[in-house]
Amino acid sequence: KILRVTRMARLMRGLPELFILLKGLRAASRSVALFWVLWWILIYVYALIFRLVLDGPTVYFNSMPQAMNSLLLDAILPNHAHYVRAVTEENIVFWILILSFIAVAYVLLMNMLVGVLVEVVQAIAVTEKDGIAVVSLATDLRSIMYVNSINIETGLNKECIEHLVGLAEFATVVEEAGADVHTVADMLHSMFEDQSDEDGKISFEDFVEAILSLRGANPVKVKDVKSQLRAIKVAVKETEVAMRGALFDEMNDIRAALNHHMLQAAGRDDDDNRSVAEGSIAAGSDTDSFQF
Repeated sequence: KILRVTRMARLMRGLPELFILLKGLRAASRSVALFWVLWWILIYVYALIFRLVLDGPTVYFNSMPQAMNSLLLDAILPNHAHYVRAVTEENIVFWILILSFIAVAYVLLMNMLVGVLVEVVQAIAVTEKDGIAVVSLATDLRSIMYVNSINIETGLNKECIEHLVGLAEFATVVEEAGADVHTVADMLHSMFEDQSDEDGKISFEDFVEAILSLRGANPVKVKDVKSQLRAIKVAVKETEVAMRGALFDEMNDIRAALNHHMLQAAGRDDDDNRSVAEGSIAAGSDTDSFQF
């Protein structure tokens, strides 16, 4: 028994898809059981209706068990009706066993197979669509850069990409790819911070990948959240530097205005003191003249 368990464990490790399917069967067992309950309720109701409507002996609805069996085999599972009846003639217990086998092997597993095939086709379609989008975007960007005499072999610097962002053709190509040109412009700093080389340039392939990663239909990843936080930090830092510069300029203007007013006030006080002094001297001269 231990060897059998070990073999099963090796098989599970070697075929992880099999383990996924088994877990899927376990997860779908409740839904399948409820489906079968609803199925039997529906069969019972319609068998009862047939028994009430029809009078006299019939081929399929002489009794409630026969009516339910006919609706299940001939109406729902016609491909297996002959085989189930042949097996049931040997032993009535085989009816339960063969129906359980059909429920698991045919209904459940075949529907799971259809779901797996649909998922595989959908994944392939998404991959092919992304490949077509990459080729189309790269071709259009190469055409725009060729017209604007931009060499993509030596890499792209920030000034070159800022020039591209301002072009109407570039905005059209980016919009067709599913991205937003304003988002590309806002993420330039983060783009060069993450992917630039020693010369401050990024490759053409990295630039195309960065644009495709900014598409609105892309699922959000941890990398995107980190990039967004980095962009927010850069924006906050730039705003802080701008506000400090503006406050510094305002304080300098206020300081200059205060100094100017203080100088004017000091000059006014000097004039008043000079006037008072001259008045005192004149009054002293008058007094001397009177005494004389």
